[in-house]
Parts: sequence; C-alpha cells; structure tokens
Amino acid sequence: MMKPFSDVTVVELCREGTPVHLRLAMAMTGRLIADQGARLLCMVSGPDRLEHVPPFLDGGISGTHAFLTVGKEIVALSSEAATESALAAQPVAVILAEGDVDRDRFAAAGIAVVELANWPKAMREELADEPVNDFALAASAGFLDVIGEPGRAPLRLGGHQLSYSAGMSAFTALTAAVVQRDLDGRVLHARVSLLETAVWMNWKAIVGADGPGPHTTRAGNDADFPVFRCKDGWAAFVYTPNQFERLEGMFAGLPIREMKGLPPEERSRRLKAAVEPWFAERTRAEVYAAAREFGIPVGPVYAPGELLEDEQYLARDFFTGSPGTLRFPRPPMTWNGARLESRPAPVPAHATEESIL
Repeated sequence: MMKPFSDVTVVELCREGTPVHLRLAMAMTGRLIADQGARLLCMVSGPDRLEHVPPFLDGGISGTHAFLTVGKEIVALSSEAATESALAAQPVAVILAEGDVDRDRFAAAGIAVVELANWPKAMREELADEPVNDFALAASAGFLDVIGEPGRAPLRLGGHQLSYSAGMSAFTALTAAVVQRDLDGRVLHARVSLLETAVWMNWKAIVGADGPGPHTTRAGNDADFPVFRCKDGWAAFVYTPNQFERLEGMFAGLPIREMKGLPPEERSRRLKAAVEPWFAERTRAEVYAAAREFGIPVGPVYAPGELLEDEQYLARDFFTGSPGTLRFPRPPMTWNGARLESRPAPVPAHATEESIL
C-alpha cells in the first residue's frame, strides 16, 4: 500500500467557533493527507462542530465526523495549548481557518500554512464581517442558478460539495508545500477560498455571463436536459443534436426523425414531451440498458445505499472497507500510477455499517 507522506507530520487546527463549512473543508484536507500516510494531529479547541453534522449513525454518532477523522490523532486542548503543542510537534504544515490569530507565528517558525477562507484575498477586508455560509457562497458564484424551477427559491446542493472541493484544492496546495520544502527548503503559504472554488466549479456560467447570447440560468422543466420520473425513481436525459439517429433507435416507434430539423427550442419541447411517457413505463435499469446500447448519456439517480451494489462502482472497487469497518469512497487520485488506499475505520460503538446510508 503506497503511503507517499509517511515521514510527514501535519497539524489540523480546529478552533472553537470555526464556521462549519470551513471546518468541513479543513477536515477533508487533513483526511486526504492522512490517507497518504502523514501523521495528522487534529487539535480541537472547544466543541468540534463536525460531531453535529448529519447523517447520524445509530447512537447519535455523526457519520460525517467518522468519515473525516479516519487516521487522525484527535487531541482536545485549549486554544493557547493547541498552538504551543502544534509548534512543539514541528509539523511540515498546519491547516487552519482564516482569521487564526497564530497564523503568522506558524509561518515565522518555518511551518507551511494552508488557510481555508470564505473570500478571495482581494475581498477579505471588504467582506470580513459579512455573515456567510456555504449556501451563500455557492449562490454568490452563481452555483445555485444552474438547476431548479426559475420561480422557486434555490435549493441546497446535496452533501457538502463546496467544502469538500475546497478541501481537495487545499490538499493540492498542501502537497505542493511539502514537495517544495523537500526541494529547496522554501515555506509556502496557501490560501484557498470557497468562493473561488465555487467559481472554478461553475466556470461555464462565469464565462457565459460576459459573452453574447443567453446566460446560464435555472430553466426548470424547460431545460434542455431534463430529469424524468421512472417506475422506480428518476433518470437524467442528456443528448446532442448530432445523436438523433441514435435517439431513433433508443425510442423506436416514437416520431423522433421529424423533430431533427425543427428550431432548437421547439425541437427540445417536442422531444421531451414525446419521451417522458417512455421513461415512466420503465425502471432505471431498463432505461440505462437502452441508453448504453445506443450510446446516449442517460444518468439514473441513485440513493447512496444503492451505490454499494452498483456494478460500475463494484468493478472499480470504488469503496474501501472490510467486515467490522465502515465503507468509504477511496481517495480520488493515484500517485505515480498506483491507486491510493484509505485507512480502515472501525464501526463506532452502537453503530452499524448500514446506518450511515
């Protein structure tokens, strides 16, 4: 099992009052470096908000906390003692949230700083006192204007996509800091803002906003790529105009060919009306099988528990775990061509593996 950072110590510094969205991003950064063999000291001052983030296992244990603390040494200390202990551990890097009072002290001690923040550096002073969470940051980047009904308030994205993506970006910065120190001894300071991460994730909308033509916005049922109800759930239907011959094969018996030369909006409207009953008469598996046969990118919508038995996830050995441990997704990366492995996480007391799903 490859562990490229087995000789590295990193501190994840959780202060009391750290906003939960930044705490999630910090924890993901630390989780990824711990998976690669680093000794991760998670120093917690005061209550850790991760312990109150759903989903909850049997016994009220946070599944999110269990997932993000795998392989870490959790140490509860006062804020001042945490700083002193972090310095004494002589880590290569420290992961912290913006505004940490001892950030410069770590940098002065030759410790790389990976800082998770709300706003880009240029906006920090202007918006420093602005109350914000991940929902507001996603909205600020136009990330919530992609899907949904136009007359309805935006909905939260599932899970913690923005925090986790920022954590992966910060992990990249942390990796660079470790490698740079090994190369020439330089100590780096990386600042990853969740707003910039959201813009990066939603770059098409930002580029389109300055260009001619219609801008990306929530279209609801008028969207080109709708989600249709099936017998046992939902499936997303995606196609391009040059796939009409394939669509004729997939939807045999429907008047697909006559729609090809229609104006785009009329074509989209008529096509969706024609195929919606077809989806309703079939299960997600039947829809997916037909789509694979004709090369149409249909996406069934699955619940988390269903993914454990999905043939694609099984074939790729996507989840790690064994009897007596929790099954988690593997780190989404390779190192020098080798697949990285997660550390096993024992099932907490009073919890079952199924209760996390």
